[in-house]
Amino acid sequence: MCFNLITEKIQLIEHVFVHRDFRPGNLVISRDGKAIAVLDFQDAVKGPITYDLVSLLWDSFHCWDEPFTQQMVRLYWTTAIGKGLPVPSTLAAFNLSLYWTRLQRHIRVIGIFARLGIRDGKLRYLQEIERFNNYLLSSTVRNDSMQPLTRLLQQITLSNSALH
Repeated sequence: MCFNLITEKIQLIEHVFVHRDFRPGNLVISRDGKAIAVLDFQDAVKGPITYDLVSLLWDSFHCWDEPFTQQMVRLYWTTAIGKGLPVPSTLAAFNLSLYWTRLQRHIRVIGIFARLGIRDGKLRYLQEIERFNNYLLSSTVRNDSMQPLTRLLQQITLSNSALH
């Protein structure tokens, strides 16, 4: 199924230590604007080199427009190449790695937010699921192998619309 394919593709991406919650809400700029501090290291693990960039650009609570995200992707990739980081040698291959990482991360976040909302009663997280569902839908339609996932996401969207 789709989840097996996503897992296979994620395993092909070079793994490094990642923060897993590298997002604007966990970044603090110093008063002089010369340094950035990263908060909340509870989830630092080894994962795809693309994970933190996906966390930052396709965030839980902020939406950036497509031109900005693509500009940041190019900047990150160029900088990573220059520093010898283990990213794919072409921007197209890097974007493909981002694609698979986005799918994996967004599915993970939807599950976490569902748990926080349903089990823990933090209902505000349920409202954020729609953002990730939309992220996934915008990604999955580009790949025929993800059509079963696309159909599932569309059903979830229709079900949620019926509830409101």
